[in-house]
Parts: sequence; C-alpha cells; structure tokens
Amino acid sequence: MIKKILFLIFIACSFVGANAQIYCIPNYNHPFGLAYGCSDPNGGDVINNFSTTGGLTNITNNNTGCNGNYTYFSALGASQIQGLTVNLSMQCGPSYPEGFRVWIDYNNDGDFQDLNEAVFVSAAATLAVQTATITVPATATPGLKRMRVLCRWNTVPAITDDCNQTMTYGECEDYNFTVISSTSCSAKPTAGTVSANTTPCPGVTTNFTLLGSSLLNNLAYQWQRANTCTASVWANLPGATSSTYSVVVPGTRAYRCIVTCLSSGLKDTTAPICITPQTWSPISNCWCIPTYTTASTTQNIENVELGALNN
Repeated sequence: MIKKILFLIFIACSFVGANAQIYCIPNYNHPFGLAYGCSDPNGGDVINNFSTTGGLTNITNNNTGCNGNYTYFSALGASQIQGLTVNLSMQCGPSYPEGFRVWIDYNNDGDFQDLNEAVFVSAAATLAVQTATITVPATATPGLKRMRVLCRWNTVPAITDDCNQTMTYGECEDYNFTVISSTSCSAKPTAGTVSANTTPCPGVTTNFTLLGSSLLNNLAYQWQRANTCTASVWANLPGATSSTYSVVVPGTRAYRCIVTCLSSGLKDTTAPICITPQTWSPISNCWCIPTYTTASTTQNIENVELGALNN
C-alpha cells in the first residue's frame, strides 16, 4: 500500500513539474537504468566554466562542477544589441573530454529548433577551453530569451540534443539572454522595477536585475545604495553601470537604479528595494543540503534519539 501511495505521489509531482516547465529538460540515463549525466560516481562530465564577454551585460559562471545534470541559472544573463556580437567561452572538467552546443530561443516559442537558434557547436570533444563569437540577428525581437548550453561526453551534441531524453553522460545549463533594440533612445526611458532576493542568506551574492526597463540603445545605468531602507541619501556604487548588479549585501541596505538616455539627457529612477540578509539560526533555510549520486530505499535513517528527542 505504501509503495502504491508513493508511486501516485511521484506521478502527481511529475505532472505538476511538467505543467510548470515551459522548456523541455534533456535527460541523461545510464544504459543500466541509472540516472548518470554529470552525477555519475566519477563526477567528471560537467560544464565547469561558462562565461560571456563583449555583451552589454555578461555571464561569469566558473568552477561550478556538477549541479544535478540540469540547472536554470535564472539570475545570470547576458545582453547585446541587435546585429552585434557576443563572445562565448566554455570548458568541461579536467577528466573527460566533452563536446558542446549552445542554443538561443530567439523567437520565444519554447524550443530551440528554429532557424539560426543553434548558435555554436564544438568541432570535437576536448578538455580544452572552447570559444566562439556569435552575432545577435538584426531581426531578433528585443526582449528576454532563454539560452541553453549542453555538453556530452566524448561526442559533439546533435542539433536536436536540446531535448534529448536518452543521453548518457554530460550536463545542461540554461541562462537568460536579452536582445536590445538597435534603435537609440530619444526621450525619457523607463527604468522599470528592481528584482532581487530581499532576504538572502548571509555571505551569499544578491543579483539585481531590472524588469520592464526600456530595451533601447544608448542607455546608461547607475546603481545606488542607501545605508538604511528609509534613508534619503544615496551614493553611487563604483563600477555598477550595467543593467544588472551583483554584490554580497553587508547588512540591511536599500538599492535603486538610475537609467539615463544619453541622446536626450532624460532619466528615470526605479523605486528602492530593501535587502535584509538573514541571520543564522537553527531554523534558517540557509543551511546546505547534502546530495547523493545514488539513492536507495534500504539505506536510510530509521531513528534518531538525542535527549528528549526521539524521532
């Protein structure tokens, strides 16, 4: 009876996840039925480093190891103007040669199979750093897109592997990619609103992004900080001059962004967002959660006793 209940719970959760997920998730399975991907016992088939340069904003996501075969890094993204280029750099771990492929869903239809959406493919599987320069199509609609980076052990991923369910070893990572209009601003821009985790774990980087901001060329950005959430004195943050900003927040602080149209000199400022890092406590959700490369229904904790605790 218990097994039947657990099976029904699993099926229900699977359907909930499928309905909530717009993009398909590729799957890695060992020939003997084990879920391997990058989580195999050797742990070496990984996208260890991925970064971009040359964009208006860029991604740096290095030394990440295995993140469970598939991860959507929703707080990380690159951006570029229509018709301009972005440099990609990627590398696997030190043990097993990997081939890479990168896609961008330029038309936002929930897949990566349209013309020109496969933007990079490896010449061969290798341990070396792999680089490329891609051009954002001049006809790409401005706005937020999904970018997918996938590696496979000892082979070059096929153009249809973005949703392959029968791969053996490798890893897949998704990122955001924003296409900016090549049209220059000419009036007052829209700053939009700031999106960020308002209660980050202590010592963890907070990523700030703009939602609903003007997607035009010739815009300048300046992030500011106030030392309290009710302060009226704001200070410019040195170097914080792109549409995104990342920092370890040292205590309760307020942040905002000024967006200026360089063509007209007009500007707009977001409403402030108050960030209050959590403090460590026994009930904090900031404690790390261990993961296991294999699971078993017989190797479990049956009982814990400590003083009056008996569970």
